[in-house]
Amino acid sequence: MILNRMNLKIRRTTILDPHPGLVIASLHFQEPYPLVNKIDLLSLATMDLLIQFSYPSLSGYRKFSISFTMIWSYGEEISFTLGPAIPLTYEDAKFIPMAEVY
Repeated sequence: MILNRMNLKIRRTTILDPHPGLVIASLHFQEPYPLVNKIDLLSLATMDLLIQFSYPSLSGYRKFSISFTMIWSYGEEISFTLGPAIPLTYEDAKFIPMAEVY
């Protein structure tokens, strides 16, 4: 099952809360790291972070961004953000259903 695969690949989870309204949740995978074409695994990992850390801290209008850090074969790290920020609430601060966010 994909959930078991994800849990076996995760080395640790980190959470930073530098100031109100900003939560930085990260999954750190074990080697061999998942490839970018593992859409099912990476989507599940993203939703897991949202459910555990982002949704519980929501108040008012909120958005989130998905960023990845890739490690090249020679060790250099490259970070990038996928697309624009994705809203988690409507402008009136009501939650957008998770199925729509996914």
